Amino acid sequence: MERFDEMVGSGETAPVRVEVESKLLEDAIAEGLARLGISKEDANIEIIDEGKKGGFLGIGGKNAKVVVSRIRRPELMISEIIENLTLLLDESVKVVSVKFNAGRYYCEIDSENIAIVLGRRGKTLDALQILLSNILAKRLGERVRVTLDAAGFREKRKEVLVRIAREASKEAIRSGQRVHLEPMSAHDRKIIHAELANSKDVTTTSEDKGERRHIVISSANKSEGNDENLVISKAPRRRIPTRSASGRRPRTNRQERNDDNNQHSDIQKEPDNSEK
Repeated sequence: MERFDEMVGSGETAPVRVEVESKLLEDAIAEGLARLGISKEDANIEIIDEGKKGGFLGIGGKNAKVVVSRIRRPELMISEIIENLTLLLDESVKVVSVKFNAGRYYCEIDSENIAIVLGRRGKTLDALQILLSNILAKRLGERVRVTLDAAGFREKRKEVLVRIAREASKEAIRSGQRVHLEPMSAHDRKIIHAELANSKDVTTTSEDKGERRHIVISSANKSEGNDENLVISKAPRRRIPTRSASGRRPRTNRQERNDDNNQHSDIQKEPDNSEK
């Protein structure tokens, strides 16, 4: 816990540059380094005035003045932060590369236990990325854009989401009904919205809150009076059967469950309980 607190800091944005005056030049430099919380190797030190010793009782003396600033080394910081964040999660995590492109840092990691690092649909990876971004911002004193990836997961996930968006939009156009996708992270929802942003045939909105927040795709030519929804589930491991008239879900046998596991998606109708 002490190591984590030291890595994160107090929660306040750290300064990147300070100007210090002191009677002695060495004292001014030391104070500047202390204020920034860095070592001399990680600092640029600009001497504005070396100062001057005064005569009797210091009369005629002049304080030394320096400007101490951080040396920006985001790539090294990113590697160090990731190693600390994943130490308890998975000791086999290794930073493969840290690159800067188009105003964003891209950090690629790998692990012997990649499933642990990713989490369900990338939730653990997303959480690590948020922590990395926040800690990096505190260290640098400003917000920087950073993407954390593991074993090429981001690109693979994007391909899946684009396919989901296209299939759901086709279903919305065909049926004229609102199509609800499963709850997704903000990052995933942004990909869906972007994929269908230029479509003239469908519109996308986000509904609900928290972990239930999801995207709804509607046909631009939805027929009036059609107030049914289509719910698309892209989690084929568990089929949600349609409720019977009694309100209870019918049982499914083992063979039905196995068949469902081989399906790419599941679409079912539900009454629209949203406000009009």
